[in-house]
Amino acid sequence: MVADEIVQNIGKGMGFGLMGFGIYWIVQKIVKRNKTKSLSKTTQSPLSQEVIKERAFHFKTVGIIFGIVITLIIIGKIAIISPEKVVRTFTLDIVSGKFLEAYTLTSIDFQKRVSETDFVNGVNQITKNDPIQAYILLQSTTQNSLATVEGTLITQKGTRSQTIQLVKEDRAWKIRTFNTGDLEEKAQ
Repeated sequence: MVADEIVQNIGKGMGFGLMGFGIYWIVQKIVKRNKTKSLSKTTQSPLSQEVIKERAFHFKTVGIIFGIVITLIIIGKIAIISPEKVVRTFTLDIVSGKFLEAYTLTSIDFQKRVSETDFVNGVNQITKNDPIQAYILLQSTTQNSLATVEGTLITQKGTRSQTIQLVKEDRAWKIRTFNTGDLEEKAQ
């Protein structure tokens, strides 16, 4: 889910970059047309040629800067995926049985402690015995590159409190630890 958003944001950034290039291309066509018209006039002075070149340079610069700024804004949104959204995606991946996708949302430190196989086997065992039906976000706190998200899992056998700690790695929030009763113990 988060990966889809990243791809969408990159696509938007590329689209806006192409839009900036398109604006630059249109401006170049207009400048060339005006330049061609002005060259056909016999009373054209050298000063006005310099003015045309200067305007063309300014239009080109504005088009390039516009494309770059829009692209950076869109690509910058990749880092703005909130800790809450990562936790929701993580939980939905587990509910949907997409354990490997959930594992990709964990931090490097977590992956050093818990292998992919152990994670999948542990989560699979827990969710078979007591399937998760819903997730309720209760509160979230963020300080610099650390975040804590607390929520409640609703399962067939009742409810379970959930506390997930996240860390920002490479401009993206990753799950560092999670505790949902016995779920963490079995996953490790």
